[in-house]
Amino acid sequence: MLRAGIVRRLVDVHLFHATPRSMRAAARHADDLRSALALTGAGPLRRTQILRTLLRHARVSGDETTASALLTECPRVTGEAGLRHQREKFTGEFARRP
Repeated sequence: MLRAGIVRRLVDVHLFHATPRSMRAAARHADDLRSALALTGAGPLRRTQILRTLLRHARVSGDETTASALLTECPRVTGEAGLRHQREKFTGEFARRP
């Protein structure tokens, strides 16, 4: 799970500098994050962090289908785990955007 945290931050950096080259790298790393989510060892906090990053990636890359699915999954995970701070961060970041 440590690697997933590092990869998550790499995706965030690549999305911040959204050049074509960095977007290709972000897509490769996002695939790694999707695989990490499939692991049962991901706790709710790490899962929420990964979901938020994947949602950012989906929005920047224009994948509205994935973004829509993640928009419903992330609040569910934070609500079930009682991660109030993560839920507030999610709402603040994504609720105001279309």
